[in-house]
Amino acid sequence: MSSLQDRLRALSPEKRALLARKLGGARAEARPGITPVGREAADHPLTFAQERMWFLQRQAPESAAYNLGLSARGTIAPEAFRRELAAVVERHEAWRTTFHLVDGAVRQRIHPPGPVEVPVLTPGPGEGEAAHFEREVARLVGTPFDLATGPLYRFALLATDAPGVYRFVGVVHHIIFDSAAVQILLGEIGRAHATLAAREASRRREPAETSSAARREPAGVLVARRGATNADDGGGSSGAAGDSPRGLPPAAGGTLPPLPVQYIDYAYWERAAGAEAHAAQVEVYRERLQGAPPVIELASDRPRPARRTGEGGAVPLRF
Repeated sequence: MSSLQDRLRALSPEKRALLARKLGGARAEARPGITPVGREAADHPLTFAQERMWFLQRQAPESAAYNLGLSARGTIAPEAFRRELAAVVERHEAWRTTFHLVDGAVRQRIHPPGPVEVPVLTPGPGEGEAAHFEREVARLVGTPFDLATGPLYRFALLATDAPGVYRFVGVVHHIIFDSAAVQILLGEIGRAHATLAAREASRRREPAETSSAARREPAGVLVARRGATNADDGGGSSGAAGDSPRGLPPAAGGTLPPLPVQYIDYAYWERAAGAEAHAAQVEVYRERLQGAPPVIELASDRPRPARRTGEGGAVPLRF
């Protein structure tokens, strides 16, 4: 059988043009780029994906199914680490948003930057490091968020048996975060660390800065051991400050400049660019689902619960 390239080359010019039109579809017309919008309004629209996530959380407010967790292990100065996390949260409006019903429509609201709480948690009496980690991760990840109250993240530093070494645990709701953003978050923590460390070094070099403020603990963030970004990071592997075997990337130089666009700008762009296509899709499904039963009673081995619990079993399968 000939390859796809051969078959495409064999098409007549007319058939090639027809194929291009069918493949292009609505994308044939170039969309305008994303541009920043004003922040004068108190509330802003959501993306379509955020609307779906909000609806699912609204259906089961006690559920933690959409909490995303990450962890890393390393040498950390807690106070410096709080400042570094605060710099990242300040840079991203999405981390500072809450979600509200306004006149029957869900909207998101940006809040001003502020301190970021990162408690240091220590094991209980007779509790080992591994048991402490499992207990705290279960609590942090298993506690649901209130989308209207916020913040929609929680952080903690778990003390380990090694002096100055902590396990960083972060939990973020999926409505403002996804797995692709994990490396962005950790990379920006590293950039904030580099900036704060450089400022600290600069103050130390100035003759007038010989007070106790210049002798403060230097910023330190996850430089000795870098773990994976799942709940059970396995401790990672040892390495020097510039190594990045798993999890955290090396701390890059530079600052955290303002972002050219924020996620809310994308929400406005998506609404404007896809409003017509979205409305047409909604109308199609309204027509097709007219008169459909609210619940489809499928055969099962037990009664269907009134509310989804998320409980289930695991069936291992080896290929």
